[in-house]
Amino acid sequence: MATNPATSSALAYPQGMIAMSRVLLPWAVVVHALTLVTLASGQESAAPAKRLETPDELEARARRIHYEALTLDTHKDIRPTLARPPRATDPAQRAEEERRDDPTLWGPNQMDFPKMRAGGLDVAFYVVYVGQGALDADGFENARRIADQKFDAIERMCRRFPGHIELARSPDDVLRIHAQGKLVACIGIENGYAMGEDLGAIAEFHARGARYMSITHNRHSQLGDSNIPAETIHGGLSDLGRAAIEEMNRVGIMVDISHASPTTTLQAIAHSKAPVIASHSSVDAVFDHPRNLSDEELRALAAKGGVAQCVAFASYVKDDGGRRAFIIKTREELGLPAPGGNQPVSDDPAVRALMRELRDRVQEFDAQNARANVAQFVDHIDHAVKVAGLDHVAISSDFDGGGGVDGWNNASETFNVTHELVRRGYTEDEIGKLWSGNTLRVWREVELIAAELQPRRPQASKFDGLEFDRGSRRLRVDSTNGELVDLGASVAVDHSESPRSVVRGELASRIEWNLDEVLVDAASLPGHGEQGAAAGASHQAPGALVMLDEQSGHRHVFADVPGIEYAVTRSDDMGRLAWFADDMDQTWLWTAHSDGSGLKRTALLHRPCARPCFSPDGRFLAYESPQAGDCTIRVIDLWTGENDSVGMGRAPSW
Repeated sequence: MATNPATSSALAYPQGMIAMSRVLLPWAVVVHALTLVTLASGQESAAPAKRLETPDELEARARRIHYEALTLDTHKDIRPTLARPPRATDPAQRAEEERRDDPTLWGPNQMDFPKMRAGGLDVAFYVVYVGQGALDADGFENARRIADQKFDAIERMCRRFPGHIELARSPDDVLRIHAQGKLVACIGIENGYAMGEDLGAIAEFHARGARYMSITHNRHSQLGDSNIPAETIHGGLSDLGRAAIEEMNRVGIMVDISHASPTTTLQAIAHSKAPVIASHSSVDAVFDHPRNLSDEELRALAAKGGVAQCVAFASYVKDDGGRRAFIIKTREELGLPAPGGNQPVSDDPAVRALMRELRDRVQEFDAQNARANVAQFVDHIDHAVKVAGLDHVAISSDFDGGGGVDGWNNASETFNVTHELVRRGYTEDEIGKLWSGNTLRVWREVELIAAELQPRRPQASKFDGLEFDRGSRRLRVDSTNGELVDLGASVAVDHSESPRSVVRGELASRIEWNLDEVLVDAASLPGHGEQGAAAGASHQAPGALVMLDEQSGHRHVFADVPGIEYAVTRSDDMGRLAWFADDMDQTWLWTAHSDGSGLKRTALLHRPCARPCFSPDGRFLAYESPQAGDCTIRVIDLWTGENDSVGMGRAPSW
């Protein structure tokens, strides 16, 4: 992996630290040398003292260790505009948007692809962060909307730049993608607020690639109490929070206790069947801060087999001289909202100018106040290792979410962390565990426990009793027993010849269903929109969907219909159309209505999707999703997107 001169310690560390590192040798080496000298003075025939490693030699050894290790950062925040092509018409503003949102450029963000390459950072958990809002229906709906936008952004990044980065859904994916020479993206969710009160959302998040989710952020969520404010509302975990942990265990999502109160943390560790993580928390014994973990929490985390990812967030590493209070006051003076919460990214030039003013004032504050540095950050790692054990500690940055210390203030400076670890005597194997080995171990254990918890006998489904036609057979959902019962021969509808048709297979540039009012013309808008710009060999360009409302006579045109590789489509008597489209390694249900009410990405299907069959009225679809010999039988309502498992375990032969 290429090295960048900008990452050398002479540029990354404060000058005083460099001078000291050139003089002070690792304590273990010094002790060893003194021992040899002492022995030699008392024994005339003793071997001569071994030559000590020079600072330059130590740095060279650290570089070799760093660039041979798999380095993984468990927390990188993103904007919902990540990887979005510029939309501004003004050339200067357009260039600013491109530098901000294009991860292939060395831009203003602390982490982008060039900085990752320069600093030797291989893997990052891109975070679907949702600020805490009201615990009501409107708040939950808004939180889910924001979460979906950030999921979309990560998917867009991977879709637009497949030669640079790929989404990993398992530890094996991480190793495979890294071996191909690409950067690795993983997904974490910061704040379970995003799921609302819908436990089914957890499986949907997992299907979109999320592999950890925190219980809270700042302020209490519906799942549990946060580290702030001190006044609790649940006394730790809520009942919904306990159920959410059980569902995360079942589907294979790591439980994250960062930001949770000590009581919530200890209850979550005790309640989870799987090890838990603290994706970005440092330690209280080194610097007393509400966001840091106590020794009691560290020991409980380790006893469960979990990992605390120490975070290089300056305000959590040492006293920041009132930095946060300064930021809050400055935002207020500039008329900007207080930090935290769900703040939209503004394209207003005036707001952007205010944000630049805020950035300049904060940089001036930092220049006048001693900021935490890499050595002080590694003090937290040292203490966590001492209390929890080396197998239960890892590393995170919280870049682009407030993180960073002098010496590791962006991804290009990542080597400096390894350099400091080597300077303190950590071995190559130990450093490998801290950077990725421990996190991947917990991830694998969470996967194994999820596999043990599945398959399980499902509860009665809302789709119980529905009937489906497959060929000449009529089937009925029996969710209590987890199967589709064969009722015998039926007079099934031959959908292939029906005016209300089902179409399967590759779409040509223009396909017309057996309905006068439904038309897809994929050639009408060649290369139009974001997806068109990103279209590759495996994706057709998006097109327009034209639907005629027979009652009013109006034609409604839906632009940017996603490129469809294959479709299972059906229109009902109400003028509605549903079809399935592949996007990367996912399959989505899309719906549209001839009254112009909207083109919607309604639901994510579990893949692979095998042997579909329809209900006689065409509204419901049943399909198999086989996994490793077993499979789930699922039913989906084509018009609402509601879906549920109606059978677990080996599928009946239907």
